[in-house]
Amino acid sequence: MLLFGALYLWLWWKVPPLPEPRRVLRLSALTVVVFFLWSRGWSPQWLGMLAPLLLLSLPLERASLFLIVLAFTNIVEWPVLLSRGLNQWLYLTVPVRTVLFVLLAIDLWRVVRGKG
Repeated sequence: MLLFGALYLWLWWKVPPLPEPRRVLRLSALTVVVFFLWSRGWSPQWLGMLAPLLLLSLPLERASLFLIVLAFTNIVEWPVLLSRGLNQWLYLTVPVRTVLFVLLAIDLWRVVRGKG
């Protein structure tokens, strides 16, 4: 927990102080993604909280790609695997989702810094 708190504090200090409103929105999206990485559990409904932030923060093509892949991962996880008791296959969906969130955090960080 302290590691993610220190990471976010470092991210907050590294954001350029330009008063661009979209930068605040992008930092909020980055905050949500870091929270998802920190959180022990995952609920598919959290994707609904992330979707508008991504669509407003990233270019439409990248945001759509991230959302489609995350939605597909969620669909594979709940209606397909967990409802049929195939818990042994979660070792595939959980790392895929984690890698997607790490890539998304990196992409959002680049956009927040003005380099993306």
